[in-house]
Amino acid sequence: MLLRIGELARRAGVTVRTLHHYDALGLLCPRTRTEGGDRVYGQAEAMRLHAVLALKQFGCSLAEIRRLLDEDGATLPDILARQIAVLKEQADKAAALGEKLSRLRDRLLHNKETALGDWLDTLALMHVWSRYFTEDELARLRRHRSPGRERRKAWAGIAAAVAAAMAGQVAPESVEGLAIARRVVSLARTVAGDDPALLGKLRKLVRSEAGVRQAAGMSEPMLAWLERALDAARPASRPEAASGDATAPRQTAMGMAMLRAAHQLLDAPLVLDDPLALRIIGREREAALRADPGRYDGGELRGLRLSGALRSRVAEDAWNEARAGGVAQYVSLGAGLDTAPWRRGDGRTRFFEVDHPATQAWKRSLLAEAGLAVGDNVVFVPTDFESSRLAEVLAAAGFDCAAPAFFSWLGVTMYLEAGTILDILAWVATLPPGTRIVFDYAVEPSLLSPGECRGRERVAARAAARGEPWKSAFDPAALAAALLTLGFARVDDPGAPGLNARYLAGRADGLRKSGVTRIVRAVVDSEKS
Repeated sequence: MLLRIGELARRAGVTVRTLHHYDALGLLCPRTRTEGGDRVYGQAEAMRLHAVLALKQFGCSLAEIRRLLDEDGATLPDILARQIAVLKEQADKAAALGEKLSRLRDRLLHNKETALGDWLDTLALMHVWSRYFTEDELARLRRHRSPGRERRKAWAGIAAAVAAAMAGQVAPESVEGLAIARRVVSLARTVAGDDPALLGKLRKLVRSEAGVRQAAGMSEPMLAWLERALDAARPASRPEAASGDATAPRQTAMGMAMLRAAHQLLDAPLVLDDPLALRIIGREREAALRADPGRYDGGELRGLRLSGALRSRVAEDAWNEARAGGVAQYVSLGAGLDTAPWRRGDGRTRFFEVDHPATQAWKRSLLAEAGLAVGDNVVFVPTDFESSRLAEVLAAAGFDCAAPAFFSWLGVTMYLEAGTILDILAWVATLPPGTRIVFDYAVEPSLLSPGECRGRERVAARAAARGEPWKSAFDPAALAAALLTLGFARVDDPGAPGLNARYLAGRADGLRKSGVTRIVRAVVDSEKS
């Protein structure tokens, strides 16, 4: 099918002048021209025009659109998927607004004496909550909360207990104060469904909003007393904090292991085929996951599940290349509950698992439960990336710095300072030709779309609530330049469009990698200076 410029403009809902402008920019060129000089477009050009118009809806400039289409390889299915996501988000917002209005109407119907001021106060409180929580989070809070009368009664009881303690000059750090703090934590966990991120946001909401405190019966001095009690109660409820052990097992390790295991049950075809993923999490967790894998298929968990599987798949492909080139040392930095040594062992490769001591002890117990023996080819290297020199601890563990190695560094760098990351990369770049490293990193928020920023904030907030805040983010172009400067000869950082095209093309389930994090492959070879 061939269309003259006027017909294409009419069908696409743009002006002929717009198409002339796109042609002048090299953004959309006609397939051919008639003898009279009229521009003629084919199906490929019509599809590209759809992509241009879709990307404009996402707020991209024309220069950014040209780069995306010509350099980053964005495909029409990817763009259509993003359009569908935007429309779904808009529909969700409309549905959420309708639900808010229905709840407000119900309140008015059940309280016919409601004055205008009361109605405005209720409306204001609803607006306040929407500033702190996404619609998805508000829906989860509503699912977990107890009936309104019971909840108000519980908070009123806590407020009365705090007031009585203050009147009796009871110290927040006392046994009585700790008991009140535990009541608050128990109730908050019930409301938040035991989600650390939601708990953190609830605390911030109460701290910041006088109207919410008033509704809960808490004055400013009462809240200050309660904050002291909560701070005193926190170490008592976390043995690792009370003991001062900074190397306690990382919660993110089990979180990502659960997502890798869920991937084996939820996604077809598999991005990462890991037959040990379900065994390594322990029998009880495996049974619970098999009974209800769908709980890992909602909200941002779907994206996190894909991200974890995809980065491990990229590492596997890079390891296969390295092993084919004769590399026989595999170093997993921040190994967590990765199962590579038990899946990829070949009798000659030596695996070095680098992680916090407590995490490694915990992993050993899970390996024993799963019946996975730790052979002589696996070396556990306990360390802290921020306070130890990687070169020294690896050398002490038997790592051969004179031989090439493969490094897998997944789900770790965002928790480290940028200086620590670059120091480790600089050392890896000094190793012999054939050395490879695969790592993922967080992208500088200013380079993300609004939707990606919101997703990033939710994930980072959960990590911070667990005591594992994100500490670094990079501009991809600047990081690639830094890697080359450090001495890597080749750097592959395709971004989300490239990874989607390489690993997720043709999927019917719509799984797509977002741009919040990226995955890099960097190679040291004979061409380095």
